[in-house]
Amino acid sequence: MWLPLAGLVVWLRRDSSAQDLPAATASLVRLLIWAAIIQLPLGLMAVLKAGGGLNSLHSVHYLLVALLILAFHAFAQPRPSRPASWLAPGLWWLVAVVTPLGNAVVFSLNPGSHWKVPHSHGHLVDLARQHPGSYYFPWNPLATLMAEHRIQPLDDALYCLWLARLEPPVEKICSAVPADPVILYEEPAQSHFALRYFPTAKSLEAGPDQSQERAKP
Repeated sequence: MWLPLAGLVVWLRRDSSAQDLPAATASLVRLLIWAAIIQLPLGLMAVLKAGGGLNSLHSVHYLLVALLILAFHAFAQPRPSRPASWLAPGLWWLVAVVTPLGNAVVFSLNPGSHWKVPHSHGHLVDLARQHPGSYYFPWNPLATLMAEHRIQPLDDALYCLWLARLEPPVEKICSAVPADPVILYEEPAQSHFALRYFPTAKSLEAGPDQSQERAKP
């Protein structure tokens, strides 16, 4: 969506009769740009750290809103009545709208998409409700939160804390997990770092969709 919007703004601003932004709107655009610049260093650090991703780069959202404001303002400017003069900006708008919608459709229809909630999520919630205080889902603490209203440590969070030398005491971690828990990972899992706190865990089941381990006293 970025490139079509930027192209639309540049194309429409080529018209010499285009008016400047109102003072309040120009101030908002400057604020959004400054917010994007200030957020950029921390965003890049978040992307590069362990467990980071592009969703941590919040600067793009500020710039996207600024581009939308500029695009709407440029599109609202009076233009010649010739039909051909509206063809190019109309195409830019069409591409800008269709691109993200097309991506959303592709992600929603792709069975292997990582943007969808796994079908097994409901199964994990039901499992936790049927056996409260028994399961630990290191990569899906939301299931336990929904079923038992308890927060359990996320595998990736434990890894990041350990990497930053801020590892919590083992007793604190174990106290947040049921005693003698069934530890269940949905495979393929990004890591199995939480198992280091349960060194005596014995494998009960392993398969393409899930693996379970029970910690023995």
